Amino acid sequence: MNPIIKNGIFPIIWGLLAYLLITFINKGNLIPAQTEDFITLAVLIVACFLSARLASIQPPRRSRNRPAKRSRRQEPSKDLADIDLNDKNRETGTVKWFNLRKGYGFITRDQGDDVFVHLRDLHIKGRQAVSEGERVSYVVVSADKGPQAEKVTVI
Repeated sequence: MNPIIKNGIFPIIWGLLAYLLITFINKGNLIPAQTEDFITLAVLIVACFLSARLASIQPPRRSRNRPAKRSRRQEPSKDLADIDLNDKNRETGTVKWFNLRKGYGFITRDQGDDVFVHLRDLHIKGRQAVSEGERVSYVVVSADKGPQAEKVTVI
């Protein structure tokens, strides 16, 4: 429905109907004859107008650009001191590709097959991502969808 009709004309009609009902019950005369009758009519119309305006006010909506939910998983420390670089299980490979926006990429192992790598598993001091062709060291773990690189460091 048109907001002008809903918020402008309807309150006037409701105010007039309320005035007519009140005056008919009190005096039996439907036509305003005295100044105080006009004041009563004006007050009723303003009250109906304000009530219509207040009824049309909606609570603020939540923004659609909500911040991303934070994961409850504790992120690993990006400090290289926490990683044993001489671990016998560490492998080396070359970054095949990495997309920072998606937060993941793939590393080609020196043995030939590819390993998935997620942004949270990068342990590179002062940087957020790895570049294509960069040599890296990592530990391979078995994940739900296959082998995955963890504790990735640049060589």
